[in-house]
Amino acid sequence: MNSLFGKRKVRIIRDDDKSIHLFEREFNPGLEKDVFIFERDVSAEELKHEQVQSELEIVLLCISIAAIILALALLTMMRLKKTERLFIHKSLLFSLGVGNLVFVVDKTLFASREDHPALVSVVAVVQHYLHTAVFTWMLVEGINLYIKLVKVFSVKQQFPLYLAIGVPAVIVGLVASIRPSTFDIAESETTEITCGALNLTATKQRTRCWMNGNLWIYKGPVLAILLVNFVLFAILLRVIFGKISSKYGNNHVILASG
Repeated sequence: MNSLFGKRKVRIIRDDDKSIHLFEREFNPGLEKDVFIFERDVSAEELKHEQVQSELEIVLLCISIAAIILALALLTMMRLKKTERLFIHKSLLFSLGVGNLVFVVDKTLFASREDHPALVSVVAVVQHYLHTAVFTWMLVEGINLYIKLVKVFSVKQQFPLYLAIGVPAVIVGLVASIRPSTFDIAESETTEITCGALNLTATKQRTRCWMNGNLWIYKGPVLAILLVNFVLFAILLRVIFGKISSKYGNNHVILASG
């Protein structure tokens, strides 16, 4: 922060992973005590890049949704034997497809997140639930393989459904009850910026219907689910290679004795 002819010049450098943005503005602290706005000049090339990126994102998501619909149709039309594994595969595809669809609706229909805060809050809850459910179905798939290969015992057919639906519901419910502002889109999301002796509060611009606060609210449970899935995967690999080694080892002994 520099003093310039009775005014103050504020310069804030923000590092966004790969790019660095410089915000600079002069203001009179006697006249502008409460609020002033930083506006960064955006080039036409940057605007075009953001537009192309957004359109490409929507197109690729639509292709993904179409592929998921085709996969679900094929799995249904082939009249395969109804098994838990098939049910889990179809449920995983369904959760992923609906999650992508909600994201596309969010990007295309909600031009301003402030106009419909209640509806946007509902969309944020649904997106959090669906994206968490995708990873939960992956976990259920790993548990199902573990039950079949390692611990051979029968479980109720509803068990995968209860687990895949219940875990995301519990996670979203805990987040909403412990920190209700997470899904309150009507509340502005701010961040504190310190520039010398000057303390600033910046309001973040919303670009999608998503949660307020730290992203680890979402990433933490997902990381835990992936960690459990990785452990199950390692156990399954050990069991599979152990059975292969035992099988070929016995065949070698039989051939040698013959």
